[in-house]
Amino acid sequence: MFVGKVFGTVGILGLSPLAVISALTNSNGGLYASLASEYGDETDVGAYALFSLKDGPFFTLVALGASGLAQIPIKSLAAVIIPILIGLILGNIDPDMKSFLGSSKLLLIPFFSFPLGAGMDLRTIIKAGGPGILLGVIAVFTGIGPYILLKLFKEEPLVGLGTGSTAGNAVATPAVVASLDSTFTAVAASATAQVAAACVISAMICPFVVSYAFKLRDNKMKKLNSKVITS
Repeated sequence: MFVGKVFGTVGILGLSPLAVISALTNSNGGLYASLASEYGDETDVGAYALFSLKDGPFFTLVALGASGLAQIPIKSLAAVIIPILIGLILGNIDPDMKSFLGSSKLLLIPFFSFPLGAGMDLRTIIKAGGPGILLGVIAVFTGIGPYILLKLFKEEPLVGLGTGSTAGNAVATPAVVASLDSTFTAVAASATAQVAAACVISAMICPFVVSYAFKLRDNKMKKLNSKVITS
């Protein structure tokens, strides 16, 4: 929002507010689920259900509309959230439906991945250059927010760092937003390339950050235990 208000739709350091908001409000839920299953507990893994709200353009549209950077029709927001609410209700009132929908989610991957991949040009990722890499690094740092929040409620909050990434479907967000508000048409192509780069960069760095954080914690605990034993 700050980038948009101060620097306009062009942005700063080659990053438009469209690229920044698209990348930072849409996290890789699959990556988080994987890290949570390895480093977190049952509640961390279960949090994926709500965290999956960030696996789509909903919060991106909300952020753009609330900040006044774009005019997002209320119907577009409803179209995003209604299917999620229907799935939420069905999964909670019918255990069989919950099991069916949960086990079949992997089957959907080819249906949205193939069209998304077919519409992407790998040269756009190369064209993203430094701004795209910078955006990916910034996306990794967004995991600090969830870490701080978890620290208020859990003894072990490090898994919150696993949210620091950009989801693959965020690549389609700039084009969607540009179709809703022509103001962003001029920067949609560059934003798409930068978000695509951010997806790759953040997916590579985030697991290393989480792993390193847990190693630091383990080393710290070992030192404390050794001091206790010595004393």
